[in-house]
Amino acid sequence: MQNTTEWTDLLEQFKRFGGQAENIAQQNGPYGLGLFPIDSNEEVNLLVPKNLLVPADNIELEDGEVVIRDHNSFPKGYGEWFRRYQALFSWGAEGEASVTDFENGLQNLPVNVKSKMIKLGLYQPDQRMPCGNRRESILRRFLNCRCLVRKGQLLVMPILELVNHSPLAANWETHSDGNVGVSGRRGGEILVKYSNSDSMQRLMAYGFNCREPMAFSLHISVQHRGQSIKIQGGGGRRWFQSPMVKYKGDTLVIQQPLLGFSQGPKLAKSLFLMAFQDFSNVDATELFEQIHQANTLALVDLLRLLDKQTGETASQLRCGCLDQLLILSEHVGYRPELLLHDDGISATKDSNPTKRAFMG
Repeated sequence: MQNTTEWTDLLEQFKRFGGQAENIAQQNGPYGLGLFPIDSNEEVNLLVPKNLLVPADNIELEDGEVVIRDHNSFPKGYGEWFRRYQALFSWGAEGEASVTDFENGLQNLPVNVKSKMIKLGLYQPDQRMPCGNRRESILRRFLNCRCLVRKGQLLVMPILELVNHSPLAANWETHSDGNVGVSGRRGGEILVKYSNSDSMQRLMAYGFNCREPMAFSLHISVQHRGQSIKIQGGGGRRWFQSPMVKYKGDTLVIQQPLLGFSQGPKLAKSLFLMAFQDFSNVDATELFEQIHQANTLALVDLLRLLDKQTGETASQLRCGCLDQLLILSEHVGYRPELLLHDDGISATKDSNPTKRAFMG
């Protein structure tokens, strides 16, 4: 658990800047360092005002510490407060060390493992470590998994970014005035859902294992009835929409198809079939199964390559592959009546359309 005096003093200053932070403490839990209610019978209230959100491109390293480059637009004293917060409870607490360990683990994998991961779209070493200054690259990786994305801009959420992820939790509470926070009564650790993703994407982006309820395709290619099919992997933001399909020359390109969903096993195939209603030269059901098979074989091949590898990162990758394989199996049938709709399924903030439309 953190130094209580330092934590209390930090929160009191945060509130003087206009933030809200009631009934919260930082301590170790099942997901590492996280935030917990001091009194589970009382409500948590944590809010970061819009004017205290810090653009990631306004953050730099100064003598190894994370600081705001230009803090003139922030309240007086906020720049020094932010430096101390990062040193004691975020970057300096375990942030730098955890990101460094994961990136070192990836770089130390055998060439055949890394080559396989690159081919599947899981690992882009030049994108992960683009800077000549390695510590600066580690900082950018750290910020990429700690920020709120708003209108294409990465924003650091002091205090709030200490909240850990759960796919079963609600999203951040975003307000019309631009503020962001979490609130309400919590029986245990305070958790939020960072985003929609799958197990392998989550691991590669954030450096931790989580059995996500969705599974999207990897980067793979298949041959279907004499046609070359290229599948662009990844996905999450528009998981409730049918995948985009287009020809690029003679190759048919499918963008980020959902292949499994534990909370609605009929969703994946239904969305896939919707995308191919106007393609007379494609048997969408057969192609869906081909893509499934190719993903399964790719993950099994990766597991075989990782079988004799030691170290935490190799262990995390094996766990990620197994979680991904499990959720890939979560597809059973489809809903024929949904193929009458060509505008996808609407996802709303307050409801889960997949539970209404695809369960049962």
